[in-house]
Amino acid sequence: MRWPEVIIALKAQQGEEVNFDELDWSTKCDILRSNPVTVMRVFDKRVEALYRDLILSPAQPLGKVYDFFWRLEFQHRGSPHIHGLLWVDGAPVFEKDSDKTVCDFVSKYISARLPDPDKQPDLFKKVTEVQIHSKNHSKTCFKSASSGCRFGFPKPPSRRTMITRPVDDVDSERLKAAKEKLAPLNQLLNKPETASLSFEQLLSRCDLTPSEFEQHLHLMSQSCSIILKRDPKDCWVNPYNPHLLEAWDANIDVQFVLSYHSLIRYICTHMCKSEKETRPPYFSSQSTVRPSLLDHTQTCDLLPGLWCLHNKA
Repeated sequence: MRWPEVIIALKAQQGEEVNFDELDWSTKCDILRSNPVTVMRVFDKRVEALYRDLILSPAQPLGKVYDFFWRLEFQHRGSPHIHGLLWVDGAPVFEKDSDKTVCDFVSKYISARLPDPDKQPDLFKKVTEVQIHSKNHSKTCFKSASSGCRFGFPKPPSRRTMITRPVDDVDSERLKAAKEKLAPLNQLLNKPETASLSFEQLLSRCDLTPSEFEQHLHLMSQSCSIILKRDPKDCWVNPYNPHLLEAWDANIDVQFVLSYHSLIRYICTHMCKSEKETRPPYFSSQSTVRPSLLDHTQTCDLLPGLWCLHNKA
């Protein structure tokens, strides 16, 4: 809905001209539904341009990328998005390079802070419009009624980008104490007035020192993870690269992969996961085809077509 050229192109195909700014949400949705093929072609070309003209360009907004992989995925309502991996030349390796080296690299290319509205008004507008996690959350945020936001919002504030590590053999009492000490801070982060507080003021209200706060973050950490530099007002901001956001003009999520385990997990659970509606039709199609007089070769020739027929995407 942020790309007027898509709507304009669709209406041009239909021999009409429209003023994008005068269209309401419902009308824009109707126009997009009228020609999903063209919408998808524009999206695909936009992704190609993002990689060709920016990510892989001499500008190197994320460093010198020497390899990449991305996969297209569709939400239940049909909206496309991509999952991508970039391999950057000279990127530090966690546990081989120092934490400072890793954090400096992350801070150079990734931000989770609100830009200055006076110095960067356009970027500020985009961040506030597409990079802010809803404080009302959505149904996808919760795996159960008692669970917190599975995306971890609001994120903890931090005076610096840092790496947390799980504490070995932490006893239940220390863990319970850490939860109790951080609970008031988490409650404050959900209140609008907290955005006006500095990091020090927020900790002071929760009777915490910076060192105590970081210690509790380590105690609560279940795996090694990166805590980005954030003021209290930034705790609902999704991480982004300013140059990519300026060009893409839609939501992005840029993260540094700490370990091979995290990489494999991301590939298996996000990039290469099977579509939920694929398996049952596949097996039912197989059982439908097998009783016929077709041999195994003919059966294998037919299955891809049946898969595509039942594939919702």
